[in-house]
Amino acid sequence: MVRDREARPAARPPARPGPGAARFVLPVIGALLCLAGLDATVAGFGAPLNDYDEGLILTNANLILAGAAPVRDFYSNYAPGIFLVVAGTWKLLGASIGLERLLGIAIHLALATLAGRIAGRIAGCRFSLLAAGLVLLWISPLQAVPFAWMAALAVACAGIELALAARERAGPWVIVLWGFSLGALGGLRQDLFVYVCLVLAGIAIGLKIARRPTPLDALGARAGWALAGFAIPAVLVWGPTIARAGWGPVARDLYFDQVHYVLPARALPLPVLLGGLTDWYPGAAALALLGAPLALWGLARATSWGVRDPAALILTGALAIAVLPQLLGRSDQEHCVYAVAPALTIAAALIEARAGRPHPTWLRMGPLLAAALALWFPTRSLAPSWESLRRLSYPGFSDHLASLSAGDFAGREQVLALIARNTQPGEGIFVGNDQHQMVTWNDVSLYYLANRPGVTRYLQFDPGIVTRADVQQQMVRDLDRHRTRIAVLVQGGYRPEANRSAQPGSDVLDEYLRRNFHVLAESGPYTVLGRSVTAGP
Repeated sequence: MVRDREARPAARPPARPGPGAARFVLPVIGALLCLAGLDATVAGFGAPLNDYDEGLILTNANLILAGAAPVRDFYSNYAPGIFLVVAGTWKLLGASIGLERLLGIAIHLALATLAGRIAGRIAGCRFSLLAAGLVLLWISPLQAVPFAWMAALAVACAGIELALAARERAGPWVIVLWGFSLGALGGLRQDLFVYVCLVLAGIAIGLKIARRPTPLDALGARAGWALAGFAIPAVLVWGPTIARAGWGPVARDLYFDQVHYVLPARALPLPVLLGGLTDWYPGAAALALLGAPLALWGLARATSWGVRDPAALILTGALAIAVLPQLLGRSDQEHCVYAVAPALTIAAALIEARAGRPHPTWLRMGPLLAAALALWFPTRSLAPSWESLRRLSYPGFSDHLASLSAGDFAGREQVLALIARNTQPGEGIFVGNDQHQMVTWNDVSLYYLANRPGVTRYLQFDPGIVTRADVQQQMVRDLDRHRTRIAVLVQGGYRPEANRSAQPGSDVLDEYLRRNFHVLAESGPYTVLGRSVTAGP
């Protein structure tokens, strides 16, 4: 009997991918996503000029180079940090749209890289290609514009990485850099700065009550160094702004007017989230809303799922909460994509962590691979096809640096030529809409393309601001004070939305333009007006 038992073959162990397969399949998927995301991002370099969001970045940076002061000389609905960054880059390398877009590409790459690093910490590996690829591909619809929000999000992720690094080597320079990242966050987007601080404070209080260590304990021990780092960007950005504009106008532009007027006139409801299974727009909204629940679930199952760094998961979950007001306030395509990166980082990290558990079987790996593919599927329209990759030929960056400065909107070149003939360098112009009672956007880029300053500080038209009688009266006074000779009106500055922007505002500015200007030329959607000889204040 003993001999028979010894001759009996041993039971076959459960099938498993092998020691390296679990950490090989997901990185391959991540590498493919990185290539697709890089292609989609670089392709955005040659996209048509975004005349509103990109236009205000170009125009305001150009005004700063000419000596203008944010808030005092031009209205803005967020902190002036990104304008200063673009202006500083232009000061060193020369002003161009191409250089501004290279900065936008760099911001996208930085955010994706930091997402991969943070997800790697959560999963217990050096870097998560899956997280980096997913983030890079999902944010590619924003093209190559250096949005202040995306720059602030990248800085917030850098702050997470520095906070985690401070536990390992709590040297003063790490603490200073973390404080610098927090100050830079406030200089880029004051709203995200406030939300991040509130969420972190709430988490810290909750952990203290539970008598558990917080992820920022190492930083709190050297708060003086952190404060020194915070002061550097805070003083550089806000010091000159407040000194030249004053506290009152800064608080009015960046807080009171936004809360009381702009936010109600910009609010949009969430898209149908079920569509997120197949399309990137509702998919970004659905994923962003799942970010915080995924972080809580990962913390609750940290041991069984192989989460190696719960502190990294806590901080990323805090960021996933802090971006929600931006998503819920105005849920259009851009604002949904703004909020998706933290949730993608958490989801990819949990997939990688589970895949890295000892002895993974194919039965366990299958759902993880399916989850990774499910995160990619809504963005399949953003990735290049094999045919397009085979025929791909990007124009040279040096060519684009020049060509992007030309007009690429129907009728714009003729308008720019007319402005050049009828005004002197440095002479102000006015660019408005065909009516100003209801607005949702305007062509801010024309100031930059014409290389002419605006005669009024309200270059960017926000609903609830430019539609008010008191603001229009100020704009009329500015037009008269500068004896403005050229005004350009653009058709289509209002798109119906289910918010307060649908309520008609003042017609003071429209009546003034009708009485004091006459039509010089029409080109595409543009109407160029000249001041009438008989016009008076």
